[in-house]
Amino acid sequence: MNSECLHLLIVDDEELRIKTIQQAFARVHSKIHLQTVPNLQKYRNAVAIRVPDFVLMNFKLSDGSALDVLKGPPENTPFPILVMMSDSKQEKEGIEAYDHVIQSPATLASLPHTVNQIFYQWNLRQSNQCLELERQNTSRFQLMYETQEQKLRQLSRIVEKSLNLVIITNPEGIIEYVNQRFTTVTGYSPEEVIGKSTNFLKSGETPPETYKILWETIIAGNEWRGEFHTRKKNGELYWERVSISPITDKIGVITHFLALKEDITEYKLLTEQFLRAQRIENIGRLASGVAHDINNILAPIMLASTMLDEELPADTHRQLVLTIQESAKRGADIVRQVLTFARGVEGQKTLLQPQLVLAQMENILRETFPKSIDCTLSVPEGLWTVFGDATQLHQVLLNLCVNARDAMMPGGGSLVMSAENIEIDENYAATTHNAKPGRYVVMKVTDSGCGIPNSMIGTIFDPFFTTKETGKGTGLGLSTVVGIVKSHNGFIEVDSEPESGSTFRVFIPTTGTFVPNPIESTLEFGPEESPLPPQGNGETILIVDDEPAILKVTTSLLSKNGYTVLTAGDGIEALTIYVKNSAEITLIVTDVMMPMMDGVNLTRALKKINPSVQVIAASGHTETSHKNDLRALGIQTFLIKPFNNYQLLEAIHNTITSA
Repeated sequence: MNSECLHLLIVDDEELRIKTIQQAFARVHSKIHLQTVPNLQKYRNAVAIRVPDFVLMNFKLSDGSALDVLKGPPENTPFPILVMMSDSKQEKEGIEAYDHVIQSPATLASLPHTVNQIFYQWNLRQSNQCLELERQNTSRFQLMYETQEQKLRQLSRIVEKSLNLVIITNPEGIIEYVNQRFTTVTGYSPEEVIGKSTNFLKSGETPPETYKILWETIIAGNEWRGEFHTRKKNGELYWERVSISPITDKIGVITHFLALKEDITEYKLLTEQFLRAQRIENIGRLASGVAHDINNILAPIMLASTMLDEELPADTHRQLVLTIQESAKRGADIVRQVLTFARGVEGQKTLLQPQLVLAQMENILRETFPKSIDCTLSVPEGLWTVFGDATQLHQVLLNLCVNARDAMMPGGGSLVMSAENIEIDENYAATTHNAKPGRYVVMKVTDSGCGIPNSMIGTIFDPFFTTKETGKGTGLGLSTVVGIVKSHNGFIEVDSEPESGSTFRVFIPTTGTFVPNPIESTLEFGPEESPLPPQGNGETILIVDDEPAILKVTTSLLSKNGYTVLTAGDGIEALTIYVKNSAEITLIVTDVMMPMMDGVNLTRALKKINPSVQVIAASGHTETSHKNDLRALGIQTFLIKPFNNYQLLEAIHNTITSA
């Protein structure tokens, strides 16, 4: 038996038998605790207080028999029960299915030895059962482990072969895992990125507001979706569609973030080409209005310039000069707006004031639409700021306005652009397609045209659907509008009745705040001319341009305003002049588009000669590639032709004083 003190519970109401049992154990065992109870009720109470090592129970008791205990659930008797019984046939038949039966009273003297043997057998059987159970559990666990391991291997193979880039980070954004597709697309090996923050992948073109919204979303336990312009290891930029989700433990604590990324560079290029083609279509539809206005602008310039050769009074002379200046400014504005719209850059969303977008569109409409159409703009104070792509929102408005113009021709009518703040609740969202609860800015385009039949309302946004004659429309205008609005997480509604005009409402989500000075949109307008331009102090300026007329006029302007001027007709001549006069030259103003050596290569060569040389770049083109190249060389000041006297003098003054 165990060397520790054992607890034996005796269940019997015969005093003599109890005394005999106690004496038998006293002679043999010194380390045993004997407890006696007279009946089953006392037995149950005793077991509830302390579980014995084994029980010695008389078959017959005053409130039942041993069978009442043996027939109970096994978990109620986690110990051996030794049953004392007589020679009664009834007792034998009732107990024959159970072990550990002691004949009484003949065997009482040898009871300690019997208990030893039975207790040993019990422990041995329990140990074997435990071993078997452990073996079964181990087998099940091994099978489960192998199954889980197999699933993990399968999942790992799927992730490694995925066409998506997969990144797993810790809660602080430190990379812990990247798959093979990530290495293929970005050029970074896992060893180069694991342990680093994802910040090194940033291109610098995504506004900080985007990252702020991203972190607020995923830290709150929600999924974030969006697009990034990301930098590869070789410096090349590519577009990716991103989904970032938090991974939590059993109690909901975020342990990791999972980023799934898809390279959509080719898709973005195709989309940009399509949108540009669609814009060109609209510009073609505006061409007659542009040609009419340009001719009206050129007419007073030609007349006034001819009259300047004649002898005229001073007042008349000044008035003609002002007419030329104003006409030239109008022409430059129209050309700039049309070119900027045609070449607009998609994909870069920034904070925008909708009233600015609408005002710029109103300028285009007033310059290009027939005078029989009355264009008005109605925008309240404090219109909320939106996060969007200015060029694409201009395209939405222009598509809607061109359709409105066509619906009112040839007789003309009224076109009203307006906007307002609105908050959509759950009820409105539930009854409106693509609407979600939240705050929106609504931009409206309302016309007094022929309207749209009810039978067509449901199909006007379908690709290639058009009510125009063959050759007068592709049917892609409104489908393009829907695509752009959806990419801004917004939606569009239309109300129209035949002969009663139409109203299109474009809903763009907003944070519900008004930002006084957000990032400017892509359609920019220069400052008004100042009557007191900044003056020079004898500094030497090198002007580089392949247009002789520009060199002549610029030389005259700068000389009149206190500067010494050198000129060059191309980049190679400019380099020669700079090498000879580098000590005297304070600043270089160069055209970007020139033969032989353009402004970018000229600047690159000048920087090799003198890394601190100050350069202002000027161009009549708006391609961003040249700006990016020049920014990489440290050039921050750009002038878009045509610019006025004040803009040139101010740019020169600011560049010199900031050096």
